[in-house]
Amino acid sequence: MLLELLNSPWINVFCTLIINIGSSYVMTDIQNILSDVFSFRLMKFFVLFAICFASTKDVFISFCVSLFIVMSIWYFLNQDSEYNLPRISKMLRKYLEIEEDIKES
Repeated sequence: MLLELLNSPWINVFCTLIINIGSSYVMTDIQNILSDVFSFRLMKFFVLFAICFASTKDVFISFCVSLFIVMSIWYFLNQDSEYNLPRISKMLRKYLEIEEDIKES
């Protein structure tokens, strides 16, 4: 059971992502040179996909994990996005309070 879990491509992709995120602090000189290239979101997605694909060798899992991370960071955790999770939760709370007030009246 544990051996199957360790050989899972899902675990491999997340371990590889953690390693690559940590190594970005070591490579600050290269980041300064390539900052123009990585100013485009599409390039960031391709790099993320490449990291996932190198870890899993599975296009579907790599695409799913890349898409999940992109959606989480660019939309759900971005304060400027209209799909921001705290903003959505505030809207839902207000809606539920209004519904409760209507039911009580």
